[in-house]
Amino acid sequence: MSSASNIKATKTVTFKSSCKSTGESIIVKADEDLNVDMSGNSKSSFTFGDKYYFRVYITSGISGYKITKSDGTVTANGTGKSVTVTESIKFENTDTASTSYPINSINSMTWYGTSLGKTKKSADMEITSESSGVAVAELRYESSYDSHYITVSQPSNYNTEEDAGYEVLIYVEEVP
Repeated sequence: MSSASNIKATKTVTFKSSCKSTGESIIVKADEDLNVDMSGNSKSSFTFGDKYYFRVYITSGISGYKITKSDGTVTANGTGKSVTVTESIKFENTDTASTSYPINSINSMTWYGTSLGKTKKSADMEITSESSGVAVAELRYESSYDSHYITVSQPSNYNTEEDAGYEVLIYVEEVP
């Protein structure tokens, strides 16, 4: 599974992930809660030397992962952090729907229109309903992630007047 996030600024950070285990996932994304300015507003630009925070979510079948980057220093900022996720999930003429992140526990579910009955977690990133059908619901659930940040120093050969941007790749892969 791959995911990408680009920050348009002096430096651009792109994420890629890789799993060797079938049916498992690593999701990497920018941490919108920590990438904020002094006023608490989302930052729209990141310069050299800034901390750029990101999250790594893994499904239960992954025992570990490693982070490789094209430049800069990655620092761990905490493991097993909990977050409440609210998202719209779709049942597409079936009794299962997928989530964007691994589910630790379900808080609530509200059907929009057609109800397919009671639901339960059936896999790390999947919900199953009592019956099949076409339906949409709002799901609130708990997920957990590891927090990291990267800092990149301005290269000595970087000319701010000539160079429009600088890209950094963060690659997260499963390790046994």
